[in-house]
Amino acid sequence: MVSILIPTYNYNVYPLVMELKKQADLANIEYEIIILDDASSISIQENLAINDFKKCLYLINDSNLGRANNINKLIGLSKFDYCLILDCDVFPKKDDFLSNYIIELFSKKDVVYGGIAYKSELPLQKEMLRWTYGHKREAIAFEKRIKNPYQYLLTSNILICKSKLENNFFNKDIINYGYEDLEFVKKLEAKKISVSNIKNEVYHLNLETSSEFLQKTEKALQNLYFLEKTGILPRKSTKVSKLHSILKQIYLDRLVTKIYPFTKSILKQNLLSKNPNLFIFDVYKILFYCKISK
Repeated sequence: MVSILIPTYNYNVYPLVMELKKQADLANIEYEIIILDDASSISIQENLAINDFKKCLYLINDSNLGRANNINKLIGLSKFDYCLILDCDVFPKKDDFLSNYIIELFSKKDVVYGGIAYKSELPLQKEMLRWTYGHKREAIAFEKRIKNPYQYLLTSNILICKSKLENNFFNKDIINYGYEDLEFVKKLEAKKISVSNIKNEVYHLNLETSSEFLQKTEKALQNLYFLEKTGILPRKSTKVSKLHSILKQIYLDRLVTKIYPFTKSILKQNLLSKNPNLFIFDVYKILFYCKISK
């Protein structure tokens, strides 16, 4: 009935798999759980134990494929038409998480998005930027999601129908980290593949430190520049690339690039603090994007 697919890298997915297996067994459905480790640099023994359980399969890639191609490979391995794709660092918010998706199977929808949530407890100070960003930019209320289903779609908690997508999965040319979700969503929208929303959130658990999150943001922006330059993504497909285009038209992009080295440390002081400001985060992103696209 459903293939549960979990791409992972350097993360212990054993608790997530056990919870999903428990819910699937209680629902008394046909299912499989496939975890594909993208050549992790560390070995996690608990993950290896997943193969001891029926209907669960833990595999390891010989080399790193990148998130997009890792998900594509998982979809290729799946035997059911409906695939539930979950990031490795999420956990169901409710005990009826899987049952809520099973109900959607009978509606024969193309793509169903359950949403992302963050726990209300404050994290460590060194994790505040990721937590703040997640709360304000990713944990979008259901009522808002249904009004703009493509805008808020994240592939960390989605149910897809393989046959209806007709192989319109992730772009195989996206190797590096960043904006693979956006490329997937743009493709769905262009081909008029419908996206439905339900209230079926997962908690995002793995909070990087603010410093690590900034480094990942920079990598993602470098990939965004590559994707737009090569035409994998259309030009001005994000707020940061739209703003860069405006700055370039009025010949301010070079000035912004010159400002970056002098303002970087000042901006990072706030972003690494216990009260990071997302407006400053956006300023940091456009300064960095101007720098790399010089």
